Amino acid sequence: MIGAIIAKQKISSAFDALNRRDFSAFLAAWRDDCTFIYPGDLPVSGKMEGKAAIEKWFRNFLDQFPKIKFTVKSVCVDNIFDMLGTNTVAAHWDIDYTNEDGKEIENSGVSIIKIKFGKAELVTDYYFDTGDKFRTAWGVTETESVETVLEKNIPDTPTDDTSKLIGNTGTLVFHSSDCQYSKSEKCTAVFSTREEAIQKGFKACGTCKP
Repeated sequence: MIGAIIAKQKISSAFDALNRRDFSAFLAAWRDDCTFIYPGDLPVSGKMEGKAAIEKWFRNFLDQFPKIKFTVKSVCVDNIFDMLGTNTVAAHWDIDYTNEDGKEIENSGVSIIKIKFGKAELVTDYYFDTGDKFRTAWGVTETESVETVLEKNIPDTPTDDTSKLIGNTGTLVFHSSDCQYSKSEKCTAVFSTREEAIQKGFKACGTCKP
């Protein structure tokens, strides 16, 4: 029973830290070798591995949503007798957030958190609505595709050096220089190799597969 109480306190504290935008307290709850999985088919979706990549993802998340409030509804613990800080926890939450365009969105979801020695080792998020509401929150309207949003207001000019990989500092996705998504205004990071891009917290584009 004590193990369940400790696990629930840690989860509540982590969400409170995110609401306060207290990055130091929030990241303190993650292991260095942690993994975070975000749902959907957007450029920000997918698997982030390592604390550095997760930190970049959540900084981008807070930039996209100047106002956020997670309300934890319930927390379920797999092993209520755990005393070593190794457990699996399910947290059901509501989120109210305002994106950078001023749109107010409400959603709900569940985070499945695998804790190892008191810190998060694997976190998988599930949103109840990953359709129009989810896409609108990230700036993709019902009538726009992800490609349209990424290319919006970007001139269709070729990239001179096709040997480079281009990273989007907003989505943390890297592309080959001839990929249509590399024309985004946020594609300002340049890498010589895949290893360099991945080491700096970027993941490969699922379309061009650089």
